[in-house]
Amino acid sequence: MKHTACGEELERLFKESEERRRCLYPNSRSVEKALLRRVEAKEVYSPYPGLFERSCWSAQEYRRLVATRVVKTLAELHPEWVFTSFSAALMYGLWVPYSRLNPIRICAPNASYRRRSKHLWVSRLAPTDVHLEGEANVTGLCQTLLESALDAPVHLALPTIDSALRYLLISREDLLEYAQREGYRRRGIGRARAAFAHADGESENGGESMVRGMIIELGFMPPTMLQAELPDPLNQGHVYRVDMLWELDDGRCVIGEVDGARKYKDADCLKGKTIQDVLVEERQRESRLTALGMPVMRILVRQIFEPGYMESLLEAFGIPRIGPGVR
Repeated sequence: MKHTACGEELERLFKESEERRRCLYPNSRSVEKALLRRVEAKEVYSPYPGLFERSCWSAQEYRRLVATRVVKTLAELHPEWVFTSFSAALMYGLWVPYSRLNPIRICAPNASYRRRSKHLWVSRLAPTDVHLEGEANVTGLCQTLLESALDAPVHLALPTIDSALRYLLISREDLLEYAQREGYRRRGIGRARAAFAHADGESENGGESMVRGMIIELGFMPPTMLQAELPDPLNQGHVYRVDMLWELDDGRCVIGEVDGARKYKDADCLKGKTIQDVLVEERQRESRLTALGMPVMRILVRQIFEPGYMESLLEAFGIPRIGPGVR
């Protein structure tokens, strides 16, 4: 295959796969070799063995989209597969942390696949029920969320569970009942129950859920309210909505605001404003909130994984420890 003709053929194949919302699966050995050469040249990348995507899709913000396309492509290539845990959660449209997009997770109690590999994780547990979601066979929502909670620490499982409650797909009570019935003696069931017990659909995004999950893991008092509305002391009738609010036993209240890089980069978040405009508005908002007598604790998502960061921050603002934490 000549270089020009090969490039045109790959462009056609990529376009077709993208229209179908699938990864490119080569239809011949020559096409596969051409794609592998481009992987080496970093012009194309392979999110899963034998599947290919344009290099532009490798940007961090597109990871979930690519992972969803991988699952759909594998469902087409392996119609007998039943996806579970975080892979199934993608098909339900739930928020999945980047670190849990891979490996792909399936239920295959009688399969001969390796139990764990870099790209595929196989559960020997039979699916209790199977649904067709997003053109893939997946475990039922309760089983999907339980496997996710067993598969990860609370701060990584909670974003997925919170999003299911936020979209009104299930209730916390249903999840706790399912865990009681199906989780007996399962490894990690203690932290799964903790994640279910603290799940809250008021959490607006994955970053806020991760922060809350880390607070729970460390044994500190979780916020008593999410998305609390507080009055603007200088503008009667206007309210500020804050990410988290602690109402402490000594009568004090502490505001928690979760900061991520997205709101300073994403056009949808900026809404036509400059970064400087956003920073000025934040300073004004914070000054008015502190006028209510409530300190504002700003929590940087990118730092919550640094040893000691969350403990020091929570202790500095007087958030009490209420237990040994959840591991």
